[in-house]
Amino acid sequence: MTKILGIVGSPNKGGRTSRLVEKALAGAASAGAEIDAMYLGEEDIQPCRGCKVQKCWEDGICRLDDSAEPRNRRIKEADGIIFGAPVYFHDINGLAKDFIDKVRIPPRGGGLHTIYLPTNGKSAFAITIAGGTGKGALTSLGAIHWGLFLPCGFRALKPVPATPFNFKKALTDAEERGKELVKAAVNIAPFEEKGLADRIRHFQETDWVNSDFTDDNFFLACAIYEGIMDIPAADRKAVEDIKVHIEKAKQLMDAGRKTEAPAYTALAYEIGRRIWDKHK
Repeated sequence: MTKILGIVGSPNKGGRTSRLVEKALAGAASAGAEIDAMYLGEEDIQPCRGCKVQKCWEDGICRLDDSAEPRNRRIKEADGIIFGAPVYFHDINGLAKDFIDKVRIPPRGGGLHTIYLPTNGKSAFAITIAGGTGKGALTSLGAIHWGLFLPCGFRALKPVPATPFNFKKALTDAEERGKELVKAAVNIAPFEEKGLADRIRHFQETDWVNSDFTDDNFFLACAIYEGIMDIPAADRKAVEDIKVHIEKAKQLMDAGRKTEAPAYTALAYEIGRRIWDKHK
């Protein structure tokens, strides 16, 4: 049976990150998978000290932290991975980052190249949740994809970036992505070359992974616009103004004038946030 591991990077069990990952796992279960959940808040994760031993790359065992190897083994044994993390100051939280720093998947002989990794070609997807302002849902995706998925040789499905303004939609997307992950896990597509080029190309082409602050702010403006559309009491003129600002920002971005777009995305967000805070 296909086994899917969901990793909750938040220290708060039962919070938004948990809800999203659990929804994704429910989707995977409905598609026939065996599911497993790892809550990092319940793990004794010690920061990587960058020790000089560095045998961990060969056997997956941290000489300074006995809890690391069992976590690595669960990742290695899973057929697909869901990794969810909250966003603190435009990036994933420290607990999630400490976890990623300690992930070691030993190669099956022959060296440290991707083609020898037991996780090579397995599928995974990321979930980020930027609570509060909603900022950073996209910019935080790089740490998960480049820091965890690339070294493990995972192939990434489209991520699920969540904010308070699109949370309901994100729950639905997470469940659907969980179903997609089960299908992808059945058809493993290993990276064929020893070097990084194949993996780099893959993650460069993955939606939202290489987003900058302008992309993030544009996504956020669109999310808050869609989030206030169903508020009957919202000022229709203000809502229309948001739409106009978003369209102007997109025109600038499409024309290669990306540095000018934040003037409009930020304004759209500010107007939308006032409406949201008043009515939600």
